[in-house]
Amino acid sequence: MKRYLPFVIVAVVALATVGSGAMLYRAKRPHVLSIPETLSAKTGAESPHIRGNPDAPVTLEEYGDFQCPPCGMFSAFLGQLEKEYDSRLRVVFRNFPLKMHEHALEAALAAEAAGLQGRFWEMHDVLYREQDSWNKAPNVRELFESYAGTIGLDLDKFKKDMDGEQARARVDADRQRGESLGIQLTPTLFIISRFRTTIYIVAAIVSLAGLADATYLTVQALTGETLGCGGSADCFKVLGSAYARVAGIPVASFGVLAYFSVFTFATFAGFGYARARIFLVLAVGAMFIGTLWLLYVQAFLLHAYCRFCLFSAATTFLLAGLVIALPPGRDRSVS
Repeated sequence: MKRYLPFVIVAVVALATVGSGAMLYRAKRPHVLSIPETLSAKTGAESPHIRGNPDAPVTLEEYGDFQCPPCGMFSAFLGQLEKEYDSRLRVVFRNFPLKMHEHALEAALAAEAAGLQGRFWEMHDVLYREQDSWNKAPNVRELFESYAGTIGLDLDKFKKDMDGEQARARVDADRQRGESLGIQLTPTLFIISRFRTTIYIVAAIVSLAGLADATYLTVQALTGETLGCGGSADCFKVLGSAYARVAGIPVASFGVLAYFSVFTFATFAGFGYARARIFLVLAVGAMFIGTLWLLYVQAFLLHAYCRFCLFSAATTFLLAGLVIALPPGRDRSVS
């Protein structure tokens, strides 16, 4: 039984990592949206406004304010961008009316009321196109109603929906979600690339391989069993040396912690948590430096190489390459 203990521990640690990551994500997701599940299902606020190819490789997500002049200018530029990229770009809009703009909230409600009749983007375009007209108007409600008639809405329903809970719930949900992301200005843009998500997934899988290697070495060191290394004398020399422990703690155990951290950060980064990427880069950077030190010890001090250590080094270098290959995107917001 003792012989299979390392493999049992590796399996348990891997499953615990996946399970805890999934549970933490599910626990945190409602907080990010800041809207109860029952209300979301009732109002449809969980579905953002999307224009373009749903399978586009790049998604541009905007948090905008209809009364914000820079947002108006960006809207014109966005139209050109959509024509240029066509099916390769998907646009997502979320409301973030700023308190400094007198009519921003009412404009957002008008857009959402139009959305309840399937005309959100038509109202979105009209509000930005006519921004100079209603920006300082004494009674913007009348103008919004005229826009509603222009785009073919049922005016009675539009008026009712502007004052209803459903439109306000959507605006509040978007604003709360934006605040949870630290947004303060508009327009704030996020660019989401599937290529980056793929890299995070690969990094998570690679880290599990390193986690298995480090866990195996740690268990062998703690149990005091002879390490099976294909009969290589170099393995025994390296893992039996004074460099294999720091303050009595197996160096491999630090590898367990490092790979576990990389797996966790890569998983959360893959789900869109911007800060996770920062920790991922820091963790991989620290591992890279530690790996260089371990290779120096083996090459110049011990004059021997451990196959397990070389596998760990290759894994770390691969993770470093993946981190370097990460394109800028959702992790960085542009205000």
